[in-house]
Amino acid sequence: MKLPWVGNGYVAFEAHEPKMQRRLVMRSQYVKLHGGETESTSSGKRVMQAAASAVDNDFTATCQLSKLGRTSLDLFYDLKVGNSTIGTGLSAMVCVAGETGARRPDPVPEAVRPSLVESAAANAARADSVAVMEGFPLAAEVVGDTYVYKTTVRYSDEDMNLHLHHVQTPKYFEDAYMTLKYAATDHPLSAIAQGPVHTILCEYLAEGAAGDEIEVRVSSSLPNTLDVHMFKMGRPGGGHAGEATEDALIGRGRMVCTDSSSAKL
Repeated sequence: MKLPWVGNGYVAFEAHEPKMQRRLVMRSQYVKLHGGETESTSSGKRVMQAAASAVDNDFTATCQLSKLGRTSLDLFYDLKVGNSTIGTGLSAMVCVAGETGARRPDPVPEAVRPSLVESAAANAARADSVAVMEGFPLAAEVVGDTYVYKTTVRYSDEDMNLHLHHVQTPKYFEDAYMTLKYAATDHPLSAIAQGPVHTILCEYLAEGAAGDEIEVRVSSSLPNTLDVHMFKMGRPGGGHAGEATEDALIGRGRMVCTDSSSAKL
């Protein structure tokens, strides 16, 4: 698939009429690791075997356009080791236009649309992914026992637009998961984190930037799941600090784990 917007500062994407600053921003992402399906092998072992199969083998990620909307496009990913699919993914992206801080959804340029050809196979696979995503609706709020992982956005975490890069958000999720798994073992949620993650869902709600203090608040509303809400912490006002700001929810998601008792090889 040709990606006409790729280039330094989206030059090609911005050149189409009407000329303006355009970006593709990530709205949500989903990745599921599944491996081979056999009745005699537990789901936990399948996930572990799928991950282990990638070591010292050729790994290929294929990206295809699965759906083109007026202002959005969905990309479907097939993750393979050799000829075997070990995982699938789906990302929803939105075309936005305008100056930084005032960007709004904007139609994908007409000159670009002919080069964006939907793949029937990817579209069919997308339907399966959407069904899985809808089967794990994201929790609206933090509930029950909560584990808080704190971090700070680094300059190296930013993208070319000086915003928190979308790939960092699920990494922060993973940091919280790994801390629960290995360090905060006395927390009630650590038992869930002992099982490997086989599905990650992530929704992006607002931007972050270098220097922002982040709290990743982890809770659980379903068996073997970790609900994640990521907050940019507010700052007190007065003096050189300027106006006070409140805590802001900038991302949320869910990590679905296998039962740790079935995850041993």
